[in-house]
Amino acid sequence: MRPWVQDHAIMDDALRRRWGGEDIDLSQPRLPSDLVMEASRVDERIRPAIGPYVAMTALPAVLDAVEPLARVVYESGWRPVLAAGPNRRELAGIVDAAAA
Repeated sequence: MRPWVQDHAIMDDALRRRWGGEDIDLSQPRLPSDLVMEASRVDERIRPAIGPYVAMTALPAVLDAVEPLARVVYESGWRPVLAAGPNRRELAGIVDAAAA
């Protein structure tokens, strides 16, 4: 269980920062797993590692072999497209209105 909890804690922290408007932190020694998976949209060589990760038939470390490929994708400037929806400021307004 520990590898999965650690993996998701890293993802959650990185997601929180990105949702706050920060860019992907390429100075970290390892990209979060969600970003490795997203990079497979650009580099299909990443895709074979995703199935075992998502199915949990392999530990999160299964993505380690393709993480350098994902890093190259992000170093090129590519970023995942964000899902449609309110931005942080708009969401805060929705929450404030609902709480009032």
